[in-house]
Amino acid sequence: MARRTYFHHVEHRKTQAHSKTTLWFSLIITLFFTVVEFVGGLVSNSLALLSDSFHMLSDVIALGLSMVAVYFASRRPTARYTFGFLRFEILAAFLNGLALAVISVWIFYEAIMRIIFPQTVESGLMLVIATIGLIVNIILT
Repeated sequence: MARRTYFHHVEHRKTQAHSKTTLWFSLIITLFFTVVEFVGGLVSNSLALLSDSFHMLSDVIALGLSMVAVYFASRRPTARYTFGFLRFEILAAFLNGLALAVISVWIFYEAIMRIIFPQTVESGLMLVIATIGLIVNIILT
């Protein structure tokens, strides 16, 4: 009688192939618009655009970590990791939360500096980029 090895995460593997394609698409779109918002924030002197660009950068990092996590999670269990590598997804989520905390501290500091030393914002450019950013976020959500 031949012994068959059963991997109890078969259904999880099927969704990972689709997840990889979706992650790549989201990563490319988000990275592109992160650059657009960052440059637009610098040109228009908008802290809102700059902070959103850093938030989107954290999304890019999270998507990259998710890609790595999906890769490791799809590996078969080993003698050492008898339940496989699914915990890498949890680690990726933790690192994303940590990045958001660091970015939040920077935004808070910059906001205080802008209150103390006000700066003029080019509202027309900022509004156009922010509107496009809203559309991109709706599409990716």
